[in-house]
Amino acid sequence: MKSLIRWSTTVGLVGSVLMGSVLTGALQALALPQDQILQKLRSVPVFTIANAQGAPLVASPPQGQKGPAVAGVFISQKDAQAFLETLKTKNPELAKGVTVVPVSLAEVYQLQQSNKDKPEGLGFAFVPSKQEVGIAVDLLKKSGQQVQNF
Repeated sequence: MKSLIRWSTTVGLVGSVLMGSVLTGALQALALPQDQILQKLRSVPVFTIANAQGAPLVASPPQGQKGPAVAGVFISQKDAQAFLETLKTKNPELAKGVTVVPVSLAEVYQLQQSNKDKPEGLGFAFVPSKQEVGIAVDLLKKSGQQVQNF
């Protein structure tokens, strides 16, 4: 009697594992539709450096190298303003006529999606706030990792 119970328990466990793996493979990952993603991102402000026409200030790859031009997207308005002040002292000609401009993260997402398959399209560098970077560095140091350039 005990062997019958063990055998039925084993068959049940093996069967449920096999059945679970078969059913899991058939399920699709559910993702938000594009319009819902945009709706959620519209309320998130980010900041970029742009000229009077609203075109973002972009950094091109060095001469002779391939790659997309990159626009900076700042999470913090203060950090974007600090970058602009630094730019004004280091390169006043380039900084002439540019300002910190708030944009919706949905706009950045749409631009990124439209350029993702283009090798020479516009890329984006998301710049975290200095406070977030400091917290991340502290966490890495506490976990025993050496942080030299973050």
